[in-house]
Formats: sequence, structure tokens, C-alpha cells
Amino acid sequence: MSILDSLVFYDYAARTNTWLSIARPVWPPRLIIVHSTRGGSASYRQEYDGTISWSRSSNNDQGGWGSSEQRVIQGRDVAVIVTDRRQCTYGAGFAGPGSVFAVDFHGLDLELVQMRADTPFEPLTLDTAARQCAAWCIEYDIPVQRIPYLSQNQSLSVSGFVGHEDTGNGRLLGKTDPGPKFPWGNFLELVAHYVRQESVKEDDMPNTMIHAPSGVAIIDGGYKRGVRDPAHHDALHAAGYTDVMVTDAQFDAFPDFWAFHPVSAGDTQVDLAAIEEIVAAVKRAQREGTG
Repeated sequence: MSILDSLVFYDYAARTNTWLSIARPVWPPRLIIVHSTRGGSASYRQEYDGTISWSRSSNNDQGGWGSSEQRVIQGRDVAVIVTDRRQCTYGAGFAGPGSVFAVDFHGLDLELVQMRADTPFEPLTLDTAARQCAAWCIEYDIPVQRIPYLSQNQSLSVSGFVGHEDTGNGRLLGKTDPGPKFPWGNFLELVAHYVRQESVKEDDMPNTMIHAPSGVAIIDGGYKRGVRDPAHHDALHAAGYTDVMVTDAQFDAFPDFWAFHPVSAGDTQVDLAAIEEIVAAVKRAQREGTG
């Protein structure tokens, strides 16, 4: 099952104003640019519908260009406004004199529904956005990391996620999105989870239960899901699951899936490198028959 299977895509690209996109000067994209809508609507749904309508409005024309994005997301709905192969004419542009590139040259623009700066992001919207971003990261080899500030005064030398407010263009124009209500740490952890989930191959700890003095769990894309009781354990055995013994420290290094699903308001830091190292050790133990 794909990480995108639970999403509902609506393709508006053919009906989007033609001046809102141009052929890309650079391929493949190296950035995911996070925006929020902030149109001041009375509800999340009205905000979503209004953003889509704006992409088709004749008023969204600044003399051959206008505000646009690759995706608008609300709940499980994903509106495709500009295809990945096209560049938005304005999602995040140049940064004034001295800038050598527009952020959109290298970026995929992601617009999340948020009525105002103080409006919380919906957990389901964040989960959907994480799934879409994970698919982009896999397809275009974009690392799951935040860029604290993107200077546009020299050639692009980094790749990852950046908020519009953290670009030279955003600071020039006084942009503040996605702002403090956006949970960067948890969001990127969720993206990383979906990248791992989608990237799992047949030999990546399939049908495995890890056992430690502190508990028993199955592994799902680098995250653990607890085995509830002996009956649950026996049912998993009957379904073909095998046992691997680990220490409490190794067991604890796997973050609990439900702690990151849905995304909460706070940030939680996880040592992904340590987790990958332990995954490799467990797989080695399986291959060597020491588990």
C-alpha cells in the first residue's frame, strides 16, 4: 500500500491560469517550500476552496505572473495546481538586487490551509502534507532536513525543506509563513517515517518482533508498535512473525509510532542515525541466526 493511497487528489492544473506557471529552468527540484494560505476565511474548507478559486481568477495576474503553488492541502484533499514539471511563476521569487536565483527555480511549492497566523494547522492536513512530501523526497532525492535560512545571493548549494519566511525573498517581502504554529520538528519526523515506510524492501526486517526485558514490539518503517499481550504475540507467530532479541537500550531507541501520529503541537527529537544503526544490527543478527 502506497503512502499516497489514502489521499484524494484533484487535478486543477489544466484549469489553472496559464500565466501561473512556466517551463522549469532547472531539473530536478531540490527544495520543498512550505507556505500557509492565510486568506482569513471562516473555516478550513472555505480557505481551501478560496485558494483554488484564486488560482483560476483573472484577478490573480500581476502582469504575466501570479501567486501559485504545486499543491494545496486540507484534510485528506490535495489540489494539484501546478504540475511538478512546471515552475510556479510566483510561490517564492527573487530576493531583490544581488539575488542570483528565484527560489521557485529549484522548488516545489506546498500550500497548507491556515486561515490566520494564529490558527492551528489541522493534524490531518499535516499528515497528508507529510505523505506528499515523503513522495517528493523519494522521487527527487530531497533530504528530510530543514534549511534555517536560504540566501539567494549565491548559487544554490543546499537541498531540503524551507519555510517561505526563511528565504531571502520571504524576508524581503515580510513573509511570516508557515510561522510558529507549524511544528517543524514533528513534521519532518513524520516525513522521515513515511520515507522509510515507502522505502522498505522485502529484506528490511519483514514480519519481525523485537524482544527486550522492557517489552515486545513489531517494527514498522523504523518505528515500533507494541505487541499487546500473549494472545497477540501468538497470533503474530501464527502469521509468520519471527523473534529477534534486543537490549532495552536498542528497544528504546526505536520511537513509538503513535507518539508521532498524528503530529502534536510539540517538537520531539529523534536520533535517526542511531535508529538506522540499530536496524542494521538487528538485520545482521537475523542473517547470522543469532536472534
